[in-house]
Amino acid sequence: MLSSNDIPSPYPEYHEATKHSWRSVQLDPHYVDTSIQPATWKTYAHFFQRFPLDAKHPVQMKRKVF
Repeated sequence: MLSSNDIPSPYPEYHEATKHSWRSVQLDPHYVDTSIQPATWKTYAHFFQRFPLDAKHPVQMKRKVF
């Protein structure tokens, strides 16, 4: 029976070529660039349509009483 180590794969070579070393971690400045930080809250403006509420007949919210 073949094990996963016996199957040729391009992934080990890719992993070896792209993995971090002590030097790569120490030389690369790791910081948060706030100029490209995403928005704090997600907005979905294209999913919802705003419509005016009728002040004379407001929507009644019913409370559930347990």
